[in-house]
Amino acid sequence: DIITGLSLLSDCVMRLRHKDDKEGKVVDLLLERRSLYHLAHLGRYDFTHEILNESESLFNGIKVKKDR
Repeated sequence: DIITGLSLLSDCVMRLRHKDDKEGKVVDLLLERRSLYHLAHLGRYDFTHEILNESESLFNGIKVKKDR
């Protein structure tokens, strides 16, 4: 199984959290407008994923503005 997504309208930040260590193993990914991503293997089964809302959307200390 693979999760595939497409970021169409604006940049956004996706946060991955390890299912067994939700506070310790956290990774934020910048999904640029018009980007395609897929989660498979460990990323698919060992991590939860969420798109951060605009008030939480920071990547490397820089606010990521959502246009929608």
